[in-house]
Amino acid sequence: MKYITRDIITSNTIEEVATTTAAPNYLNDFFIDLLWFIIIQILVIILIIVLAILIILLLVFFNTGWEEVKDFMLNIA
Repeated sequence: MKYITRDIITSNTIEEVATTTAAPNYLNDFFIDLLWFIIIQILVIILIIVLAILIILLLVFFNTGWEEVKDFMLNIA
């Protein structure tokens, strides 16, 4: 059954407007969230690499021997 009342913009009947509305695209939202997750993971990996390089540069700057560094790392583990 079609209603006489029409949509002003598309001039479709109300029934047609009601049946042609798009369902929410949850899969698209999932991929957007996945993309943001991957971007954040890449940024975290870059941050860890930069921090490791800064630690190595500090060790070289203070002229600390690698034996002390190795002992320090073994003491942490």
